[in-house]
Amino acid sequence: MAESAASIGGAASVPAGKAVVGIELNASHLHSVRRGTLTAVATPLRKGRTIQVWDIAVSDDADRLICQARCTLAVVDAPTVTP
Repeated sequence: MAESAASIGGAASVPAGKAVVGIELNASHLHSVRRGTLTAVATPLRKGRTIQVWDIAVSDDADRLICQARCTLAVVDAPTVTP
């Protein structure tokens, strides 16, 4: 979930013709959750030309921090699709 949140933010922030791929994920799982809704908020720490670093906080319905993560993304040329 954390890597997905960072990847969505990264993909939305790169110019046309570029894509992002995850190269590192570090997560500290602080609590367990058996039911309810989780919310992930990804905040960019650095959005460079070739590397992005994102901080991700995952919280539960009670706004309790469940997981704190950091994800590093590489900015690459988007693959071309030929018919």
